[in-house]
Amino acid sequence: MRTIAQLTLVLLLALATLPLARAADAPSYDTLVSQAQSLDRDGERLAAFGCYLQAYRLQPESAPATAALLKAVRSGTLPIRVPESMLQAAVDTTHAVQITPLLDGKVMAVTSRDELDTFNDPQNGWPFTRCEWFYRASTDPAGEYVLYASVRWQSADDRALAERTGQLLAVLRAALTERTGNKPLTDGKPFNVWLCRHATDAGGEQWRNSIYFYQVGEQRSSIEWIREIAHEYSHMAFPIVGGDYSDPEPWANGYYGERLLLRWLSRGAAGGPAAVEKAWGGTFAGYPNFDIKLIAPPLSLYTRNGLSDEWLARRDRQGMDYLIGMLLAIDDKAGPQACARLLWDLPQAGLVDPAQLLPGARQALATAKPTAKTQATRGDR
Repeated sequence: MRTIAQLTLVLLLALATLPLARAADAPSYDTLVSQAQSLDRDGERLAAFGCYLQAYRLQPESAPATAALLKAVRSGTLPIRVPESMLQAAVDTTHAVQITPLLDGKVMAVTSRDELDTFNDPQNGWPFTRCEWFYRASTDPAGEYVLYASVRWQSADDRALAERTGQLLAVLRAALTERTGNKPLTDGKPFNVWLCRHATDAGGEQWRNSIYFYQVGEQRSSIEWIREIAHEYSHMAFPIVGGDYSDPEPWANGYYGERLLLRWLSRGAAGGPAAVEKAWGGTFAGYPNFDIKLIAPPLSLYTRNGLSDEWLARRDRQGMDYLIGMLLAIDDKAGPQACARLLWDLPQAGLVDPAQLLPGARQALATAKPTAKTQATRGDR
């Protein structure tokens, strides 16, 4: 069956480059749907998706292909990697399923025109009737889009926020890969974002393979939204440190990650502030205040105390601030790649004692060059 799926995919990619009017010898709608259903049963998700898309192009209002695509959007059974031409061919279709290029084609969004059947989130059981899936353009290999996140929301008023969130996540990932040369720990495993209209208080949290943002209708500044999204994304993207901090939360990767990501963006990573504003649709002008409040204090704390076993052993808020300050100092003096090597060499799961960072930190600072902080390596986008 694998050979049939591969041949089907080759044919679909060829058809995707032809206008529908020229594809006189192309398979009929019924044939495409039948092939898709057979491929789906055999677990050939990409080839089935391609058949459904081609059928959908032929008859956007017919039930079988449209229903299958809507089901894939609702349940998250979209293929992880999709050839660029396959998605591009369906961009102009404006019926039940919509495929929209964003960020100059670096991102593709797949969503439904109308509400879907109710889908309950796994943690709280709250109802969500809207969903948008986001693919990013990949250079590994070139010509493919890679699924990285879904964003679900409850109110029609939050559709713009969902799209902005999906785009900003792509920019954050690009900043991480460009500056460090590493890929996020969750790459290749699409995660879910839930835009919740209610909760006990505003803010967000990472839970398993999901990111939650609460009370999304409440007023927040642009920089606070950007920080919040960067924070929760960092829990999934950066190596974990801690696990037993008493304050402000057990793990440190959300707090150190948000500082590094926003700082790298302010210094030009992934297109810099202009890219953030294009993705977010809001200003990055609040960054100087972010720097004053959240970058300068931990950096100053580290500078006053230097490398210290005693400070790394602390598990209170100041202990986490010291850890963040140490990483910021390494980022400044030895560069983002040195900072990343220190972190990515840690175990990837379980409680990670921050003391494990000390030997690597000492080595990075001892070999630091004055211009290291301006150096960067471009990774897969």
